[in-house]
Amino acid sequence: MSGNEETAMRYVLFAVLMTGIMLGVVTWASKPEVLEAQYDRVAKPIEDHFAEQRAMAWQAAKDQAWQQWLTRAHLPGDCQHPTSSLRALECKNQLELQAHAFESDWANKVAGGWQPQGIN
Repeated sequence: MSGNEETAMRYVLFAVLMTGIMLGVVTWASKPEVLEAQYDRVAKPIEDHFAEQRAMAWQAAKDQAWQQWLTRAHLPGDCQHPTSSLRALECKNQLELQAHAFESDWANKVAGGWQPQGIN
């Protein structure tokens, strides 16, 4: 090897060594857990806001579906103002049966992939 080739090899070795050291320093200095903590601190309120919006959209859709379910349900007319405690209990039981059927239908609908509008 001549002097020029040896000097060039030293420069290449020096550049590779400095690149490795620089990558090590940058990795050490960036400390992923510090960056992650800062990201979480900033992102948490945003994620909470959108989670609350999604929950409100789901609840509104479920309430609307329940109201539609009740309009299709054929509850006796005297359940609005039952004349006896026994009739009130019967009406309550019929309403609970309708609620159970609705919850089952709702669970199947959601399990089938249905989502309210505006939910991603």
